[in-house]
Amino acid sequence: MVLRRHVRPIVSVSVSHLAWAAALVLFLAGAAGAQTTLNPDISLIGNLQSLWNNNEADPQSKQLNLNLDEIEVAVSGYLNPYARADVFISWHGEQTEVEEAYVTFTRGIPFGLTVKAGQYRLGFGHINPTHPHAYSFILQPLPNQEFFGDEGLRDVGIHASIALPTGNVETSVSADLLKGDFLDFPAVVAIPVSAQTADATSRPNKRAFAARWNSFFTLGEYTSLNLGATAVTGIPAEGERRWIGGADCKFHWRPNRYQSFNSVVEWTFNRQLYPLPPDTRPGDDHPTRHGLFGYAEYQFRQRFNFGGVGEWTQLPQYVTAKIWRLGEFVGFAPVEETSLVRLLVDYQRDPAAGDGFWAATLQLIYSLGPHKPHSF
Repeated sequence: MVLRRHVRPIVSVSVSHLAWAAALVLFLAGAAGAQTTLNPDISLIGNLQSLWNNNEADPQSKQLNLNLDEIEVAVSGYLNPYARADVFISWHGEQTEVEEAYVTFTRGIPFGLTVKAGQYRLGFGHINPTHPHAYSFILQPLPNQEFFGDEGLRDVGIHASIALPTGNVETSVSADLLKGDFLDFPAVVAIPVSAQTADATSRPNKRAFAARWNSFFTLGEYTSLNLGATAVTGIPAEGERRWIGGADCKFHWRPNRYQSFNSVVEWTFNRQLYPLPPDTRPGDDHPTRHGLFGYAEYQFRQRFNFGGVGEWTQLPQYVTAKIWRLGEFVGFAPVEETSLVRLLVDYQRDPAAGDGFWAATLQLIYSLGPHKPHSF
């Protein structure tokens, strides 16, 4: 079995982009100083990690590795009473990218619509819209990593949502018109060159579409339940169609600012239809892969939290291969909301790694500015 490697897709790849991003932030700050009524919030968040595992298939196993996983600069503010702009620029080693850049119109749109336009993380469940530095469990969920890639499900598009009159239940529906770049990941099958044609590899219509339904139930003075479902579809190449869908549930209990309990469960599926000759198909011509993810977290004494996480997913590239992971995590905020230390210990079974293996991840998150690494 060949060891699978996940490669982080990067929008921009040169150090000069980091200098450009810094110059942009300074320009925005200067412009804000000249117009104090439009002063944006500017923040910087660092994500430092120390990793260890005993995976024999990993050349760096049983070594303590230090990694500055990400530096994120966030610029957010209101353009006017009707619109807000948000820009998130990330730095990974020597590579930079614009993670998100969008404007949201919250008022002034007919029928009470909320409209967002730009590049953004899709509202697919509760995990995908969240930036990784805010994960209590540190690591990206396995189904999201296998179906969406290391950067999550994001694209350039236009999003519109509206609240429905459903009484005591807060219900909203939304729709997205997307550019469709995310359709290129993952490569569900490695199609032999001899089986490829000009028509099979062209994309006459790169657009994609997404829709989401979300309902929020108030169960008590301190308790709530959120249920949602999402569907995304697009055309990766001529004669093909990719579907991504799922359902999610979140339970939340918070009696005071020092104590809370959260639990999230998400089911995701990825389905790709492609017109290949029978001798080039990887077992079936309509491969559908499923994934499950869930975690529970308890916060106590305001600055401490602990919990557990469980994940299982099929692999898009193989017919029967599966990965699962179980872990426990603990978090501590030594200096209130400006920094956070997390520890995750997990056990994973991966067919590419042979036997299961243990791993530990120690994370330090620090924040400069109003965009915090977590919320109390």
